[in-house]
Formats: sequence, structure tokens, C-alpha cells
Amino acid sequence: MTKAGTLTAQADDAQAADTAQDRPPEIAGGLGGRAQFLEAVFNSINDGVIVVNTAARVVLFNAAAERMSREAKVQLRTGAWDQGIRFLMPDRKTPVSAAQNPILLALRGRTTDNMVTFVRNEGFPDGIYLSVTAWPLRGRPGGSVGGAVVIFFDVTDRVRNEQRLQKALAELRDQNRLMQEIFSSVSDGLVVTDEQGEFLFINPAAKSITGMGATDTPPDEWSETYGTFYPDGKAVFPSAELPLARAMRGETVSNVELLIRNRERPEGVHINVDARPLRDESGTAKGGVIAFRDITQSRKQEAELRETVRRLEDQTRQTRAVLRDIGEGVVV
Repeated sequence: MTKAGTLTAQADDAQAADTAQDRPPEIAGGLGGRAQFLEAVFNSINDGVIVVNTAARVVLFNAAAERMSREAKVQLRTGAWDQGIRFLMPDRKTPVSAAQNPILLALRGRTTDNMVTFVRNEGFPDGIYLSVTAWPLRGRPGGSVGGAVVIFFDVTDRVRNEQRLQKALAELRDQNRLMQEIFSSVSDGLVVTDEQGEFLFINPAAKSITGMGATDTPPDEWSETYGTFYPDGKAVFPSAELPLARAMRGETVSNVELLIRNRERPEGVHINVDARPLRDESGTAKGGVIAFRDITQSRKQEAELRETVRRLEDQTRQTRAVLRDIGEGVVV
């Protein structure tokens, strides 16, 4: 070999050595090194990854999977899948049956997508919730199943937040149901609207007193729709000045008397109304609520009392006139 050839060969060897040094040692080491490289990649993934063969024996069990199920690795390597990871249903009591087991389903050619399970083990004595996805491994599309891949990740925080939310919603529903039962049983009429005038709640007493329930009528037509008059019944009460409309604007209104007269209440019903705005946390009015009671009977009794007093006064005046006109002295 010439000197030039020798130098070229040395340069090629040096370049090859540099290239080998630049490569990860796992890749540089051939097939065995490549396997180590892939294992290092899988161990860097936060999700748990398990690969099993057709005998349900572990081929790959990455570090995240081991963290989430510490004692499972050894047992799964022996094929003891049911003993390795004891999946429970989200109720934390019911075991996941063989018919629902993600890896056994995958080995039968079926895919499981984001199945939420519960696992309790020595690493997590309080238990954790896992979202499990599993699918079969095939040598070619439509070919026979040669194994299964299972990927799972910790969804404990998400599930517990959902559980807290569901609990809060259940408590809120119970409170709403209790409030509706209370409001439905009171004799006063109760009406609640949002800031646009959409009716949110009307109790049975309100419907009974006015003869009408909720309508799609805009607030500026409420008086005409419900037949709302001044107490003397001669003029329609302005819709914009109704207690509920004022409450929607943020005002507090007390002891307003109105007359309701419509096709359902042609004889007319006198009501006494109190109104309050509904406010959000910032104090902005987001609607209004009114409470009113039927005072028709008391108005009738007041009218009868006034008539009785008037008749008595007339009788008294007449008696005095008679006494003044008679000739004999009279002492009472």
C-alpha cells in the first residue's frame, strides 16, 4: 500500500471511529444495543407501557408501568396476569372480569380505548385511577395476533376532581329540590327572572293567584299580557314600573299594590308585591325576584268595614238630628 493509500485508510478509520463515538452506544452495539436503546426510550415515557406475548408473558415493562404497579412486574413475567395487576372498576370494589380485562381482550384481537380502572398496590396503598388503552399486535394487517400492547396513565387527579364535581352537583340538585319543595308549598307567589326577563322559576301559588304562568312576552309587554292595573282598576300599570322590572334594574321595592285582571281572573285579584334584585358576586344585578300575596279578601273586608263605619256614622247623624228636633228632654 502506498503512503497516500495508508493515509486514506487511516482517515477512513478515524472517521468511522468518530462516527461510532457520536452514536449512542446502544445503536452502535448492533441488534442487542438497539433493543437497549428502545428500552431506554420507553423508560423515558411518562405513560406506563406493557407488551406481552400470546402467553400473556411480559416482553416489555417500562419504568412508568413499574412505578404504577410495583409488584406486578415479576408476577407478569411468569404469566400471572390476574395476580400482577388487579384492576378494579372505578367504584373501587368490583374486580374487572376476564371478559373486561384490557390485555386479555387485546390478545383476543379486540381494542380497549381509555378504560378507567382503579389499582391499589404496595406502591400506592390508597390506590390510583388509571386510564387503560390496549390493542392487539399483528405481524401484518388482518394477520394473527402475536401479542398485545397496553398503555396506561395516572388519571387520579382528574377522576377525583370529577367525583368532587359530581358530589357538588348532587348536593346542589338536592338543595334546589328542597328549595323548590319549600317554595312550592308557600302560599305567597314567587317569581324569578334573569336580567333579560326570562322566567327561571314560578311557584304554583303565583300561577294560582294570577291565573297565568311563564310566557315568552318581553318585559315591556308584561302589564298587557298579565292584565296589571292600578289598584282602582281604571288604568294599566306601566310595564317599566312593575316591581319585577325595577328589581331587574337593581332596585328594591316594597309593599306595592296592584290589580290583576285577565281572561283567567275576570273578577280581578288585588296583590301586594315585594321585589328584590338578584346579584352576582360583584354586586351586579343579574335578574329579579318578587314575592306577592293575594289581598283581595282583606281589601273586600276593608271595604265592608268602611261601608259599615259609613252607615254607623250616617245613623249617628240621623239620630242626633232626631234628638235635636224632639220636644222632650232626652238623656243617654
